[in-house]
Amino acid sequence: MQEPMTFSRTRQGLRDLDAVKGPLNPMSGGPAPRSDVNVGSTERLCSSLAGGAMVLFGLSRMSLAGLALAGLGGSLLYRGTTGQCQLYKALGVNTAEGANQSSNAEMVYRPG
Repeated sequence: MQEPMTFSRTRQGLRDLDAVKGPLNPMSGGPAPRSDVNVGSTERLCSSLAGGAMVLFGLSRMSLAGLALAGLGGSLLYRGTTGQCQLYKALGVNTAEGANQSSNAEMVYRPG
């Protein structure tokens, strides 16, 4: 197995490949894209189940209040399926697993 290595960055934030001695074979196109998921898996499951139940119950009422309840349930269902919460985003909250881990490392391999 080839050894991973990290690169220093230029002032523009790009990999400084000129600082590396010897041949190299980059295996990625840059840093991994950041995820927009800000809701943890347990929270997502609960939101999906509660949202689905609210949608079904609200639509079964056949009233304006039931329609409002179905709309609220739809937003919970969206939150649960996508893992994105706009309120969390506005408040800067992130309960997703690994949310506090940040890494600028990038893997490349030297041909061997």
